[in-house]
Amino acid sequence: MSFTDDFDMAPPLSAFRGAIPGRTPPVVNHPDCGRMETFDDIRAWVANVSAAPIARSQMPWSVAQTIDHLAQTVEMSVRGYPLHRSRAFKRTLGAATFAILKVRGVMRSHDLTEPVPGASRFSPSLAVHGACRRLLAALELFELSPDPLQEHFIYGRLTRDEYIVAHCLHVQAHARVIQLVAA
Repeated sequence: MSFTDDFDMAPPLSAFRGAIPGRTPPVVNHPDCGRMETFDDIRAWVANVSAAPIARSQMPWSVAQTIDHLAQTVEMSVRGYPLHRSRAFKRTLGAATFAILKVRGVMRSHDLTEPVPGASRFSPSLAVHGACRRLLAALELFELSPDPLQEHFIYGRLTRDEYIVAHCLHVQAHARVIQLVAA
C-alpha cells in the first residue's frame, strides 16, 4: 500500500482534537522536561538524559529508541522522508495541523509510538548514549545544511524556522514521557 497517494489513510478527525483514546496514555509533564523552543533547549535535555543514572520511558519504546526516533526525524528534514502524504493532504490538513501546533506550542495528538512511515527500524541493542550522540549530530547536520530543507511528510514545505518549531515540539512531546531518576 502506498502512503504517498492514499488520502484515505489520513488520521480520523478525532486525532486533531486531542489524544486518541486507547492509543497513547496521558502525557505526564516531568520536571526533567521543560518547554523546548530552541535546539539549545534540546541539547540541554539530551545532556540531562545522558547524565541521569536512570532514564525510564513510560511508553513501549525504550528511551534509546525514542531518542533515535527524534534523531531520525531531524535527519529526514535534511535528507528527505521516505514516504509522504498526498499533496492534497499536506496542503490542507497537514498545513492546518502545523498552524495549530505553532499557536498551541504543544503536540497533543501525536502518537508517541508511531514510527515515521518507511523509516528504518530501531536496533534492539541501541544504547541511550549512542542515541543521544545521534540526536546531537542530527541537530548539527540540520544547522549546517543549506536551504531549502526537505519537504515534511505531513506538514509540507516548511521554512528553517518552522522546522525548528516542529522539531522542538516533537522532542518536547516525547521528552514528557521520559522520566529521569536520581540514583
